[in-house]
Amino acid sequence: MKNIIITLSALIFLTTTGFNNKTITSGNTACQLGSYIIVKSDRPLISDADILRTYDVKYANSDMDVRIAIDDRDRKCLSFIVVSGDFGIQYNCDKKILGVSTVAANYVEDGIPGTNENLNRAEYFRQKVLTRGSEDETEIMRLIAVYFPKLMITEPLYATK
Repeated sequence: MKNIIITLSALIFLTTTGFNNKTITSGNTACQLGSYIIVKSDRPLISDADILRTYDVKYANSDMDVRIAIDDRDRKCLSFIVVSGDFGIQYNCDKKILGVSTVAANYVEDGIPGTNENLNRAEYFRQKVLTRGSEDETEIMRLIAVYFPKLMITEPLYATK
């Protein structure tokens, strides 16, 4: 019965938010945030006069605004800049690992918020290596959608809808 309710609520969420050509992927957070969808953003982040590919993460049970921008200018390492309000963090992915780091100075200079006192330090060090060997951008964004909210001290893990 519980699985039916979860599946039904995810289906209603996806139907009401509109499964359109902008949808990249969806999944479940396995916490109070419920299911999520990742869509192409209409509000791109800009760094060094370059428009970064930007995506919005929408959670079923929260109004939290999360954007993921992908900077692929460095051929050896992809940078995933994640911003929610005045909180920002960066995930770096090379061919060996995906892990979290503070926002690089060049992004902060461009107005992207840096990591602040709201960072959950214990979770930050747990996420220094999230996975090994993943190069699939969609899979990386799915991991970020699940793990990013845990980095905030004021975790938005309580349903607001």
